[in-house]
Amino acid sequence: MTNYIGLDAHSKTCTGVVTDATGKILLKRILPTTERELISFVNSVKKPRVLAFEETNIAQWLYVLLKDKVDNLKIAHAPHLSKQKGAKTDYIDAIRLANEMRLGTITNVFHEEGPIFELRSLVKSHQDFTRDLVRTKNRYKAFLRSRGLFVQGKKVFDDEELPAGIDKVNDRFIAENVFEQIRSITEIKDSYEKKLAAIAKSWPVIRKICDIPGISYIRATMIVAKVCSGERFSDKHKFWAYCSLVRHTAVSDGKIYGSRKAKGQSDLKDVFMGAATSVLAGNSSLRVYYDRLRSKGVGDRDAKKAVARKIAAISLMIMKTGARYDEYHLDKENRKKSSH
Repeated sequence: MTNYIGLDAHSKTCTGVVTDATGKILLKRILPTTERELISFVNSVKKPRVLAFEETNIAQWLYVLLKDKVDNLKIAHAPHLSKQKGAKTDYIDAIRLANEMRLGTITNVFHEEGPIFELRSLVKSHQDFTRDLVRTKNRYKAFLRSRGLFVQGKKVFDDEELPAGIDKVNDRFIAENVFEQIRSITEIKDSYEKKLAAIAKSWPVIRKICDIPGISYIRATMIVAKVCSGERFSDKHKFWAYCSLVRHTAVSDGKIYGSRKAKGQSDLKDVFMGAATSVLAGNSSLRVYYDRLRSKGVGDRDAKKAVARKIAAISLMIMKTGARYDEYHLDKENRKKSSH
C-alpha cells in the first residue's frame, strides 16, 4: 500500500505528515531543514512512498535532494491547491499536501536538474536586476520632477552634471546617490547580458529560436529557461495557455458565462507580445500575417496577439523537433490563405 508524504517546508523547519491510501495519518514530525534530517525522515517511511511539497524558493533544492528517495514526487502550484477553512498551521498544510497527493489533484510545477536550471537561475536574476533598474529610474525621474526639473528622454540617466547642479544640499545628496545606483545596476545588468549572449551562441536551440523575427537572444534565453523542454506540452494550445496567450471559456449547464485568463507564465506572455510588437516594425512573413488579419477586420490587439501565438507555436516546434525557422514556409502559407 502506498504511503503519501506531505511536507510543509520552510527555511528553518519542515513539518512532515504521512497518510495511507485511506487518508489515515500514520506519522507526523517536525524536523530541521537539513539534508540529513530530511533524508532520514523520508527513508523512515515504508515503500512505496510518494512525496508532495509546495513550490517555494527552496523547492529546487528539495527536488534534487529527495527525488531519488521516493517513487513519485510532486511540487504543488500553491494557487491551485484547495482552500483551507479555519486556522492555518504547518501541520494542516502538510496534511492537505498528503491528501491532495493521494487524490491526484496536485498541479505539478516542472523541475529538473542540469544546465537548464542553471540557466533558469541566471535568467531570473537578470529579470530581477532589470526590474530594479526600471524602478530606480522611475524613482529618479519622479524625484527630479518633484524638485521642478521636468526632464525628458533617456539621456537624463547618463547626465552626471544634472545631480551636481541641484542647489539644495540634501536634494543633491539624494539625486547623486540614486544616480549612482542607476549606474551600478546598469553595469551589473550589462554583465548579465554579456553572459547570456555567450550562452545563446553556445546553445543550438537558443540560436535557432533567435532566427524567429522579433526574438532577441535575451528573449530566446528566457523562452528556453522557462519552458525547459518542449516535450512538456502535447500541443500548441496547452503551450499558449501556459504563456497566458489564450482565455478559457466559462461554461456551465450549456451556458457560456464569459471567459477567464489562463493562469500561466506572465513573463512568457511579455516575451511573445514584445516579439509581436517588434515584428510590426519589419517586413517578415509574420508582419504579412498580421496585415492579412487586419485586412479581414481583426482588431490591432487581437491581430498582435495572434502573431504572438504564432511566434510561441514556432518556438515550441523548434524546442520539440530541433528544426529551424522557415520563413519561406510561412510566406507560402500566407499566400495560400490569402488566395481563399
